[in-house]
Amino acid sequence: MGLTDVFCADALLESSHGKILAQDALKGKIIGLYFSAQWCTPCRDFTPKLIEQYKALQANGKPFEVVYVSHDKSQEAFNDSYGEMPWLALPYEDRELQATLSKRLQVHGKEYSNNGLSPIPMLAILDEQCDVITKYGTKSLLESNFIEAFPWMPPTLEQALGNKFVNQDGLEVTLTSLRSAGKYIGIYFSAKWCGPCSLFTPKLKDTYKKLQADGKLFEIIFISWDKSDEDFSEYFGEMPWLALPFSEQAKKDLIGNHFGVNHIPEFVMLSPELEVINKDARDIVKADPEGKEFPWSPPLIKDLEFTNADTYPTLLLLLEGCDDHMQAEMEALFAKISQEVKLTMKEWENLDFGIAKKSGDLSICLRQSIPMPSTPSAKVEFLLVHGYDFYWHRGPVDEASVRLVIEDYRADNLDMEEVDDWVH
Repeated sequence: MGLTDVFCADALLESSHGKILAQDALKGKIIGLYFSAQWCTPCRDFTPKLIEQYKALQANGKPFEVVYVSHDKSQEAFNDSYGEMPWLALPYEDRELQATLSKRLQVHGKEYSNNGLSPIPMLAILDEQCDVITKYGTKSLLESNFIEAFPWMPPTLEQALGNKFVNQDGLEVTLTSLRSAGKYIGIYFSAKWCGPCSLFTPKLKDTYKKLQADGKLFEIIFISWDKSDEDFSEYFGEMPWLALPFSEQAKKDLIGNHFGVNHIPEFVMLSPELEVINKDARDIVKADPEGKEFPWSPPLIKDLEFTNADTYPTLLLLLEGCDDHMQAEMEALFAKISQEVKLTMKEWENLDFGIAKKSGDLSICLRQSIPMPSTPSAKVEFLLVHGYDFYWHRGPVDEASVRLVIEDYRADNLDMEEVDDWVH
């Protein structure tokens, strides 16, 4: 993911000596984009630690610079926040660039996250070419060996996973053997304490056993988020597949960071070559208990109830009140456009498509949370939702309007609104 086109080219930055060009100030430097705000309690706790680590890196001659990307709510608040910081900053008035950087890096200006977006504080580390090294710099800077580990290059997936797992008999099974056998691999992030996990695990077990009985080349590796070896052993004892040993828990975050896992349960499907087939396969697996869709490539259009609009920007059609003919026509239109979009998406983009043909929990939630008709009608409702941000298209919905919304969103020209929280 590169940010040269929007940031490192001709952006202006605040410094103690006034405004300077980013390309001059950051040349040859590893860059930390620090998303933070005065009102954010975790940010106020982390900023002094970052200042201390920043000074230590400077003292050790490391070519590192931080740029504050403010989620403050006023110029005055920005001034108070930045006044304590020894590094550079994106000027507060450059809200457009701030929004673009937040969108590209999937940062949301809230200090908590009940969705897949990264809450603040967030420290994205960029290399000298403004390509993203990692979005988990807050963790890297808190490691005891942060100076020696500079510039905190994340491991490859194969390095993160390692080569050794255990089965129910305590015997070692290697990643090498799984790949040599041509097996598809499911990575299952879960924990004994997690309520939604306790509902999904039995369904996953049934599907796994069905696929094993059918002779499918398939294995699952359990990545535990349990808090003790005892909980891990008890929970893993219910599972028929492999696990990363609890003694290897240091790898948990490395593996989770590779896929951007912020919550559980999460299920990732990989090919035998360790290429990602589906990063968010849980819902499609849950909807396919017989495994007929194995290996669960993501559909072009998802049922609204199985979308991840909290994690990825998602275009949604609400058709609950439309007749069968209209639903079929709009679904065909969405399928055509989604296929074209997914073929042309840039590296940093991840635009999903969802559709609701009947009322469900999420369609009701949307209608109650957004200032739109709360009752379905024969009218097609068209939305773009991403985390707490949304765009509700108030005009006619046709191919031209859908394409225009996509074009405006990709060009950062779409006027998004925000909900304080979703009504459930």
